[in-house]
Amino acid sequence: MLFLLACDAPERHGGTRGDAGSDTAPAAAVEHVVIVVLDGAREAETFGTESTAASAVAGQALMADFAGPYLPRGALLTGAIAAGMTITAPGHADLLTGHPGLFAMMPSAAGPGDYRPEFPTLFEAVESWFPGRDTYLVTNTEHLESLGRSVYPPIDDEQGATFVNTSGVELADDASVFTAVQEALASQPPLLLANLHEIDREGHSTTDAGAYGRALGATAPGLAALWTSIEASEMGGTTLLVVLSDHGRHDWGGDTEGRESLPWDYAGHGDQCACCREIPMFFMGPGVRQGVEIDTPVTLHDVGATVAAALGVPLPHATGRVIAEAFEQPPAARPGAGWLAASGDNVATVEWTGEASARADLLLDGSLLDSGFLLEDPSLGAGVACWRALEATPPGTDWPWTARCRAAGTELVLPVAIVASHWRASPVELDDGRVALAYADNPDAVVDASERATIVVAAWNPVADDVVAAIASTPAVFPGNPSLATLDGRVYAAWAASDVGDGGTVDPARYTRHVVVAEVLDDGTLDETWRAYDAECDPMARCDAQVPTLDDHAEADTRMEFPALAARDGSLALAYVSWGGPGVTVHVVTGPDFGTPVRVDDSGRVLGHVEPTWGDGVLYYARLGVADTVEVCAWNGSTTCIDTGATAIADLAATATGALAALHRDEAWAVEGLGL
Repeated sequence: MLFLLACDAPERHGGTRGDAGSDTAPAAAVEHVVIVVLDGAREAETFGTESTAASAVAGQALMADFAGPYLPRGALLTGAIAAGMTITAPGHADLLTGHPGLFAMMPSAAGPGDYRPEFPTLFEAVESWFPGRDTYLVTNTEHLESLGRSVYPPIDDEQGATFVNTSGVELADDASVFTAVQEALASQPPLLLANLHEIDREGHSTTDAGAYGRALGATAPGLAALWTSIEASEMGGTTLLVVLSDHGRHDWGGDTEGRESLPWDYAGHGDQCACCREIPMFFMGPGVRQGVEIDTPVTLHDVGATVAAALGVPLPHATGRVIAEAFEQPPAARPGAGWLAASGDNVATVEWTGEASARADLLLDGSLLDSGFLLEDPSLGAGVACWRALEATPPGTDWPWTARCRAAGTELVLPVAIVASHWRASPVELDDGRVALAYADNPDAVVDASERATIVVAAWNPVADDVVAAIASTPAVFPGNPSLATLDGRVYAAWAASDVGDGGTVDPARYTRHVVVAEVLDDGTLDETWRAYDAECDPMARCDAQVPTLDDHAEADTRMEFPALAARDGSLALAYVSWGGPGVTVHVVTGPDFGTPVRVDDSGRVLGHVEPTWGDGVLYYARLGVADTVEVCAWNGSTTCIDTGATAIADLAATATGALAALHRDEAWAVEGLGL
């Protein structure tokens, strides 16, 4: 995987941190970016041209105060989608990082804590690139506080956006957000994101089906006044305005069977229907094409990459594509971070083509395995390659992520079709010659999918046919991608999940992440043998008293993800990462009985987005070194690390000869063997 990019460095930057990821970047096209998020607004009720039941008039008429004078002055992206989880916090995280995220970043009862994006945000990148300049996140909901900065090390409370939340004041409607935005713009920040959350709240209303449309229409005068004031200020002529949504809303088209609890269409969102994915998106400002409609498929990740490029700021972890077609003179394109997987001598990579509608190539040992709109996160094992895919579809049709697996040119038939936007399988060979796959089945990928989400273990017989059959499953609340291992003829699975108890609230699913290990039994069940939390939480108490298993430092960690299970030295070994006061930590616990986890790395600088991986009994993981360059470490009872000199890492894998990493250096991504 190799990406090349020539760049000109701006003269006005003052140096970078590791989360900016580079010391050079293309020259900026603008000096300021203002992003306005119409929370939960569908494309139809914003800039659409046909009336809907939500507004009774076309979106452009509903938004006439803004759409009338300003749509002719900018670029309308009619093919925009939210490609990830279609709920508020993940949608914003996709936009702000330019990279698909795993989890619904929601504040816990104790505050935003560790449930932040794993990848550096635009806020951090901009503040690193422009020392002394503040960025702002302005909203009227507490849901977004976790997005002011990421958990990317070093943890620095001074980095990231100034969070302004008007929900604590009287009449905290969207008008209060516009007032707070005007106050924040007095300091001429390089980046400000404003979230108008009243639209989303009114959409969930169970008393007035027209409230969503009215709340949306009420934002148009504020939007128009905002741009008028920007043009009249010192920011005039130097500011890019982006108006968009983080997700849409349901439109069941009258098909309400099984959805009787919803009082009307638009009351919910969060799945993969067309109206949840399709969002408004509009660009206006210096260099933006005027009066054009562009139907190219674009994503929230693309917005993150485009904003960074427009400001001349590095955002190397972004997988998004710069939306060049919206500009007369496009910001310089950037290399996108990809994915990497390995098994034995086989290596799979996801590379970006630069094309809009067929932007991803999946290569296996250098040969093309698949090509499509979005192909992500491959896995390899036992001669099987698996990945997830999202194909571009005509407007008004659904955009579901689908699971794909292939072995020796044979497309495997999986017992799952629509999958979550973070789905990944874990293939391993069984003693009887079959190949087992473990994965999370959560098609809506929402935090409250406790009745529909499961951990599944399936098996395929290479000498029989191409059908993969489920052999065991267990319910799980917002399950993370499981890992699979065999020991002495027995099969074990490990996964991350959340707790929801008898109280029925969905809040615990947002922030009680823990790791579970279970044995796959012949009766189709998974027998839990160990969990990182010692008991299920009390959801009515919002899990405040939840106590995780203590590690060897007797310190509690509040969020646990990315379990990696392997047979090692005649026993099972489980590695996982956790977030807590010291930062991100790697733990190892040995089974099958398991006991107290050992804290492998307590530097606090472990890179949480890089999942730990086993290879021949050695555990590999990544961390940020003291020079803010990437170190890759190998643990086999003791730890050895090498400084790669790279400014960012996209993925890490273990081959028959050691660690393999996708690293960013000299404005390019490349896969490199590390000799560890």
